[in-house]
Amino acid sequence: MNMCDSMKDELKISKLVAYFLFLFGIFFILYQVFDFNNFQLEGIINVKNYGVKGDGITDDWDALQDIINKAPEGSIIYFPNSDGNYLISKPLCLKSDITIQAEKNVFIESISTIKEMKYIFLGDEIENITIKDIGLTKMNNDSSTIKFRNSSHIMIDDIVIKNEDPKDSEPLYSQGISLLETNNVKILNSHFINTRGHCIVVGTFTQNPSGECENIQILNNTFEDYGRDEGSGMAIDISGGYEADDIFYVKDVVISNNIFKNGQGNGVKLQLCENVIFSNNIIDRNNGTSLIINAQNKPINNISCYDNIITNSEIGIGILYFSLNEDAQSIIIKDNIIKNNVYANIFIKNAGGKVIIDNNCLDNHKNNYSIVFEETYSDKGEYHITANDIVAEKIGVLGIPYKLKLSDNEINANSRGVKGDIEEHKGIHTNQIIVSDNIFKGSSSIPFYIRKENIDEIYLTDNFFEQSISAPSCIFIRKPYDDQDVNTIMKIGIIENNILLPNNMTYGIQLELDNLSLSYASIKNNKIMACSKDIIEENDCFDIDGNITLHTKEEIQQ
Repeated sequence: MNMCDSMKDELKISKLVAYFLFLFGIFFILYQVFDFNNFQLEGIINVKNYGVKGDGITDDWDALQDIINKAPEGSIIYFPNSDGNYLISKPLCLKSDITIQAEKNVFIESISTIKEMKYIFLGDEIENITIKDIGLTKMNNDSSTIKFRNSSHIMIDDIVIKNEDPKDSEPLYSQGISLLETNNVKILNSHFINTRGHCIVVGTFTQNPSGECENIQILNNTFEDYGRDEGSGMAIDISGGYEADDIFYVKDVVISNNIFKNGQGNGVKLQLCENVIFSNNIIDRNNGTSLIINAQNKPINNISCYDNIITNSEIGIGILYFSLNEDAQSIIIKDNIIKNNVYANIFIKNAGGKVIIDNNCLDNHKNNYSIVFEETYSDKGEYHITANDIVAEKIGVLGIPYKLKLSDNEINANSRGVKGDIEEHKGIHTNQIIVSDNIFKGSSSIPFYIRKENIDEIYLTDNFFEQSISAPSCIFIRKPYDDQDVNTIMKIGIIENNILLPNNMTYGIQLELDNLSLSYASIKNNKIMACSKDIIEENDCFDIDGNITLHTKEEIQQ
């Protein structure tokens, strides 16, 4: 390279350096002159540039509503950090195709002394709305912080709704987000604190619905300190409606990866819903029921509840008042941890569809019951309880539905493993009880106890019973109470069970035949160790073949 070429290269470098220094100087001057916090980018409307104070003193409603009314389609209405909260005295009425967004820790505050202040954001018959990164606080009694009606395509992301109770009066009943006959909604990453009404309400008018509500996603939110002491107010209330024979279901709902804690009332209610996934949620310490599934005595379709942790509430899951739908799988409760709930882990009342309770940890060793059937129908209701770990201080499974299949469970209870003897079941027809391949362990006084009239069939096969305390018997099927009119058990099968008893237990299998219209009983090939008596005497309807033989403990274990 000659000297001329070298000088040319140095000149080029000098020009580049001078050019960058010039650009830096321009940027420095602009930075000194302009307030970039209020700098207006295309499509972003900074509310501070349009007369909004945000000082915690001034009522900003007029200026904010004017901004919303004039905002072009696709605008982002932006709330920057300010000296105080943005105060409003009236609801902000939204319109289609805008985004409400704020810097972190920015709050819009309702002037709660104005009784007419019922909403912060109100949307009616609009679409394509996003609300994100903003806090909303201080609502009135009987109000909703955000309400949409007959709207669609709503995104609510990373907001905070926080109520503050008045110091000298009862807590206010204010709701968080209300979605009435609104479709295609996502509520994500948000935090609901001290909302004394429902945090989220989704649905139709219960008895006079006029529109649909479907495709709702509630994901990755936190709900805490919701509801009031008397039980009103819950985290999520999703309810469809009906008019005569027409049912307006809330359809296609996903509630996943949320945290619910310290509720004064119930946690989540699914009422008149269809195609719902409730998964990977944590619910802890509700004074009521953590999850309620209720259909107002209507059919219910395809509710899946799996991989949740539900603990320390009055009731874990309540399944109430739904009828049979032949065309759909009603409810699946699978792979959950449901434990230490004061009354019951799963409570079922007048539920007449098909329910599968599979592979759950149902541990209630400190409290009363694990699964309770309180009231049942005489002609419907099919329950498959399979592969669960069932533990209870008193009773593992209390009550018997119309059809029960209990299989592959491990049941450990201090009073009864299964008890079919409760006041609410008198006169109720049971079609079939199948108990197979279960392990009954622990200190139950009687692991399997039935005292109920009007049963068509009972079958116990391939179960293992191991008792640690003395009791009258291990399997005890008793005659119904004398005041019951229909004293019928048509068929009994007790086949190939292994029963390991303490030495002073009287019966391995005990049947009371008085007043039973028993047509057939097959009691075969059971292995029973250490009982002092066989079963009751033979009867014409019995088929007994190689049934009762005494075995050593070692033989049973082999």
